[in-house]
Amino acid sequence: MNTFLKWFYRIWFGLVLSMLIFSAIGVYLSTASLTDTLVWIQNTYSPFNILNYLVIAVIASPGIGAYLWREKRLEKQKYDD
Repeated sequence: MNTFLKWFYRIWFGLVLSMLIFSAIGVYLSTASLTDTLVWIQNTYSPFNILNYLVIAVIASPGIGAYLWREKRLEKQKYDD
């Protein structure tokens, strides 16, 4: 089970990261210039854009949950031995 959880959160975080990268590439391909893309990236990942960070946290939450569950299982196994 621990191996499954390890691979699950690795794949999940990889998918979330690739989604964020592909969204930036998609904006780059659809805008008129690199400057427009950089403005979009600055607006999207601005520290004041709290909604964006909440959405990313919700999307990444299954991976975070799997990571925390695996760590808890490993701690329990360490004490059981």
